[in-house]
Amino acid sequence: MSTGFRLRRAGAADGAAVAGIAEAVRYRPGSADGARGYLVYVRPAEEYATLFGRAETAAWIAEDESGRALGFLWCERRGEGEWYLEQIGIQPEARGLGVAAALHERMLAELSPARLECEIMHEPLRNERSRGFFLRQGWRCVGEKADGEFVWGRYAREDSRQF
Repeated sequence: MSTGFRLRRAGAADGAAVAGIAEAVRYRPGSADGARGYLVYVRPAEEYATLFGRAETAAWIAEDESGRALGFLWCERRGEGEWYLEQIGIQPEARGLGVAAALHERMLAELSPARLECEIMHEPLRNERSRGFFLRQGWRCVGEKADGEFVWGRYAREDSRQF
């Protein structure tokens, strides 16, 4: 059965495509919808390109059969077996197709992390779509931290096979 998309490692050449996805789902105060999900910190294409060329970065991109980018997932290594999931972004029209779950599964398969961490906005607008996704993928909320106008939920996922 075809999923209608393929996954591959993202590289420096994908900076513009990733920036386009990130911009499409950018958090905009007053118009953001926590049920739809969003990204808060969107980077310029050149920065994504630089980041994706670093050894401590792991990133994947999902593309449709024509090569159009549908979503991405980007992690940074924090230590031996420990990774921080920086961003996951899915084009609005590609949501519900299983792109995020496929990217998450690929990340787990390739990195085999003992521990993963990420942060999801809880205030001023709780990112319910992202929160629900991560909870369904086996993550748990381990606390909150305030950072200026935002309150971030801290989430972790540990692979019990590693302990």
